[in-house]
Amino acid sequence: MTHEWTFQKKVSAGFVVMVCLALVTAAVAVYALRAVVANKDRVISVNAQNLIGAAHLTTAVEQESAGFRGFLLTGDERLLETRRTAIQDFVRGPYRVFPVRRALSPDRFGGAARAELFRGASDDCQSAGDGRP
Repeated sequence: MTHEWTFQKKVSAGFVVMVCLALVTAAVAVYALRAVVANKDRVISVNAQNLIGAAHLTTAVEQESAGFRGFLLTGDERLLETRRTAIQDFVRGPYRVFPVRRALSPDRFGGAARAELFRGASDDCQSAGDGRP
């Protein structure tokens, strides 16, 4: 014996299936929206801070080169002090500006080698300014 559905049962079953699909779609949309909001918050908190830190480091590098160029042109000792300050800002920069990476060792960034390089360059520049070999 075959069982045939009436038109009303077929429409009702179709409506139930559509409601279930709508609920599944809504659940997936809510999950995706939460994931997007979490990633947005991460971008704002971490990546924006990294961009700000990169801007600070770029500024320090530009101040260092401007101070050195100014000293070479004018011989004014105040410009060397400006340059030294910029070098110190650059060397300390990643640890001050990037709090997420503060726990990493200085060698991870090459901080010790970079600081030694700048100290050597600063000593060379100072000896050149003093007329010493």
